[in-house]
Amino acid sequence: MKLNNLVFLGFLVLLFSCSQSEQRSKELTELTETELKDSVYKLESNLLNQNLKADIEIAKQLQEATNQYAERFPESPNREDILYKSVLAARGMEKPYFAIQTLSKLIIEYPQSKHLVDYLYEKASIFDFQLNAKEEAKKIYGQIVKDYPDNQWADDSKARLETIDLSDDELIKKFEQQNAQ
Repeated sequence: MKLNNLVFLGFLVLLFSCSQSEQRSKELTELTETELKDSVYKLESNLLNQNLKADIEIAKQLQEATNQYAERFPESPNREDILYKSVLAARGMEKPYFAIQTLSKLIIEYPQSKHLVDYLYEKASIFDFQLNAKEEAKKIYGQIVKDYPDNQWADDSKARLETIDLSDDELIKKFEQQNAQ
């Protein structure tokens, strides 16, 4: 009997959370561009004010709102910034593949962006540190060094390329030697 009650309670919780998400999505489709943009910025602010620990529910709401905005307002001058907030949401939810997918979209759709190299470096960092996909990270770091040598991220990319294959012990030794000089 207790097991049946627990199963039923679990079903109700699942049903309630699904209906809340559907309701939130429906509400987002009814917002104007300005209202939706304001919602995105408010959610981002709430996400960033969580003492550096992302609130998964806020991150989900932010991701839903950014996706809705990008889809509904493809010509908006705010779209690039809004899409980047989707990267923040994905990182907050520890969804590195979604962050990479969105960064790739930004790189392709906004090749003249003043933030292009930022997007490339962030993408390389996710491959490098979150996914341990060193070869993919090396390609992007190398692209930054080659194509954007005067950018602030070129030096960091070059330094990372020099250390990316070192073990933790080798890194410590290298830094100790540098500090000794």
